[in-house]
Amino acid sequence: MSPERLLLLLVAAGSAEPSAPRPDVSTGVDFVVAFPENIASYYPDPPKLMVQITALYDQTKITIEQHSFSTSENLQHKGESKEYNLDARMEIFEGETSRRTLQIHSDKSITVHAINLKSSSLQTALVLPISKLSSEYFIPPVPEIQRTTRPAGIVTTDVTERSPFKLVIVNADMENEVKVEGSELETFSLQPYQVQQIWVKTEKDLRKVTAKHPVAVLFGHSCAIYHDCTCGQLFTSLPPAQSHKRKFYIPPFLAKDAEEESFLLLSKDNSNKVQAFDVNSPLVETEGSAIFYPPEPAHQSHPRDRLRLLLCRQRHQRHG
Repeated sequence: MSPERLLLLLVAAGSAEPSAPRPDVSTGVDFVVAFPENIASYYPDPPKLMVQITALYDQTKITIEQHSFSTSENLQHKGESKEYNLDARMEIFEGETSRRTLQIHSDKSITVHAINLKSSSLQTALVLPISKLSSEYFIPPVPEIQRTTRPAGIVTTDVTERSPFKLVIVNADMENEVKVEGSELETFSLQPYQVQQIWVKTEKDLRKVTAKHPVAVLFGHSCAIYHDCTCGQLFTSLPPAQSHKRKFYIPPFLAKDAEEESFLLLSKDNSNKVQAFDVNSPLVETEGSAIFYPPEPAHQSHPRDRLRLLLCRQRHQRHG
């Protein structure tokens, strides 16, 4: 468990019974992973970066490339899951444009989970394969976090825990042209496996990321305040934009004892909004992402009592 608020990228609701994530969405043979900076209240030790890889077939050959630091060859069998420790230098620091990305290649389908641990700040996320990434993403609104994003006047790029939220745009295996649309259009080029970070400032009114070729997009903060003067990493992967609405189900236990103070961060084409959670309407619809964000529980005094679950999964759904 981790100390921060619950920032949950909601799972698309199934049209029948809740099934496992669709294999054609979460499995593949080529992956690229970025590890944003995890400050964890300025804890002095480096983060523990890992990936958990699960093989779906016997005799699966897996290559893990850690930028220029190291390359390893591994063999896994059907149903076998392994955790691989990574070089802490893979962490991408605040504001950097970097090529420190992890590349994973296999000869048969696998699934990949990324793990970032520092002190009591923990993040886990399902990584989409390159073949399932998109060239369009809708940007959600920034949550209101006292002493991080509120009051608005305290937000500054000069103080880490009071810096704006940011986008971490991770390029795949082709040279790319990327546009970030808002009150002004920002464009930039990316080399294969390069990462660009963009501040999500209020005055920019950012709404959409588009690219010539597929990219992955992370949304979050390196050290959002969660208790007193302590802070922790808060990131989630954004799902690819859709032209049709998807339904997202909010499990009732997520809002237990906090129904009137919980919010949804919703995004769609050319707009986003913060919407109060209605316990009587557990299904929400949007073309972009749906992120559930409850308040900090007052009764939880120890950071290890906090839970944050980050998911980037698609469940079986019926369109039309």
